[in-house]
Amino acid sequence: MRKYQLILAVLALAMSAPAATKIFLQDATSVLGTAATAGGGIGCVNGTNIYVYRQATTSQGSSAVTKTFAPTATAPPCQWQTATGSGHYLRFISPPLSAAVTIAGNINYQAGCAESNASTNAGFRFAVYRWSQASGGIAATIHTSATSTECAGANIAIAAAAPTSTAMAIGDRLVFDVQVMNVGTWGGNGSRTVSLVYGAATGVYGDSFANFVDTILFSTDTNNARAVVQ
Repeated sequence: MRKYQLILAVLALAMSAPAATKIFLQDATSVLGTAATAGGGIGCVNGTNIYVYRQATTSQGSSAVTKTFAPTATAPPCQWQTATGSGHYLRFISPPLSAAVTIAGNINYQAGCAESNASTNAGFRFAVYRWSQASGGIAATIHTSATSTECAGANIAIAAAAPTSTAMAIGDRLVFDVQVMNVGTWGGNGSRTVSLVYGAATGVYGDSFANFVDTILFSTDTNNARAVVQ
């Protein structure tokens, strides 16, 4: 009898555990617009002061996309760009939330990245923000992850960690930046390149995502901005 009671207790615990929400980086442009003027980026950049909003969705990708640029000698963090010189800053944004939620559970990450020269000593980190429908722009930082190991032409994981507990309303969105970081002495010089790879199928190089312990529900993606997108 006790054996069956134990089995039932384990099953009940498993059924009550929150379902994770995995959000994948995609290359399709968000309905919020192809680009939005947003002022200067951060760190070792050399392109235009424009953000291109790509989609971040719960749908797994099917074809890897690579964005490569050559960061300057200015110390990281760097905003990732779509290309060298004329490239835009790369940013990913989810559809609007269909239910309010407080994001407080751990988040883990994975992204594909490479560097053209091992002396670049480049890694990456994720920054996650709350985009507020009320203000039409980014309203809070939810989490800034640890720095990955050095980019080596492979998928690299960043271990789970707790974010700042953040209440999100219906219509809010999640925004993701992947930022270049130094792993050791920074070796960017304007000619060595770093590449972010995303949008790939499960387990393939470029299977890039943020994985939330919390259950996050999204509605159909429509332009619900009330002000200028930041």
